[in-house]
Amino acid sequence: MKNVTEIAFLSQPKSVVFDFLANVENLPKWATEYCESGRWDGDTFKVMTSQGEMITRFETDARTGVIDMWARSPGEAESGVFPLRVLELAPEQTAVIFTFFQPQGMPDQLFARQHASLRIEMDELPAIMRGHLEDSLATAS
Repeated sequence: MKNVTEIAFLSQPKSVVFDFLANVENLPKWATEYCESGRWDGDTFKVMTSQGEMITRFETDARTGVIDMWARSPGEAESGVFPLRVLELAPEQTAVIFTFFQPQGMPDQLFARQHASLRIEMDELPAIMRGHLEDSLATAS
């Protein structure tokens, strides 16, 4: 099974980064290549992607910084896992590590395109987090 890992380095505390990324409702704000929009349907969070609608859920652990994103098409019984890890490197320095596994049956070309999209998202994450922090500070004032 092929996999790729991308890392983003952020100048925010781990708790701020983790809280933002661990909130499934923020997915459209940072996974902009994957997720066009998101909405709750009862207790299920659904996102609209270029591949169609996906049911998404997060399993998180703030202490360890683990965010496991599970996603599946509405007709599929099995979900794919997309693990993230948020690590504190220093008080104001955080790394976000995202590993993408090629699902069984996914063509190599699609895997390569989705990896390129992930790379874009991880490259944009520092600016998105700066904007989120500025918005949070403005709201608190």
